[in-house]
Amino acid sequence: MLSWNEREQRLRTLLRVYVFMTVYAIVSVSLPILIDPPGDGLFHSAVLRVLLVCCTIGLLIGAAIYLDKRPLEEYGLEPNRGWIFDLFAGLVIGGTIPTGSVLLGVAGGWITVGGTGYTLTAIFLRDVSLAVVIITGIAVVEELVFRGYVLTNAVEGMDLQWVSETTTIATAWSVSALLFAIAHPAPTLVAGLHFLSAGLLLGFA
Repeated sequence: MLSWNEREQRLRTLLRVYVFMTVYAIVSVSLPILIDPPGDGLFHSAVLRVLLVCCTIGLLIGAAIYLDKRPLEEYGLEPNRGWIFDLFAGLVIGGTIPTGSVLLGVAGGWITVGGTGYTLTAIFLRDVSLAVVIITGIAVVEELVFRGYVLTNAVEGMDLQWVSETTTIATAWSVSALLFAIAHPAPTLVAGLHFLSAGLLLGFA
């Protein structure tokens, strides 16, 4: 069967990724509709991000058991010295991309920064903490989905006898970055290229 791998007793790579991404999209869209946390906008967003992280972890575990039939370690979730180094590298690259974009925007006059004076109050610290939770939640979810599930399956799906290892990795890397860009609808071509380049850089990390 074209859709079923008899030898591995599971769906083929493209269908597995399709099922996973479809369920992820449904969950991410449904959460803010079904759940309305109390509090202001920042707290509301932070709660939804934490819930999405939990749902994504559950989705990844379910996909590992029922779709991929592989251990979670194969998604890169194996804490060791190499994993810690990769995590640090990802944090550096992930922080550099938006920081560089903002600095470039300020230098080019496309972004203006105002109201930079803040008083160190409990409310300010709370807002900063919630912002960190939101940003961390976004990073964790995107790493699990695009660099964890999609990239792992793309590499495996392209691992063919007549395809070199370099081509396999480059193609899988590009597929992961492309899906990352598609998942972030952009109003302009420049914005779309920004997300594509971000996907490539984060995949490289």
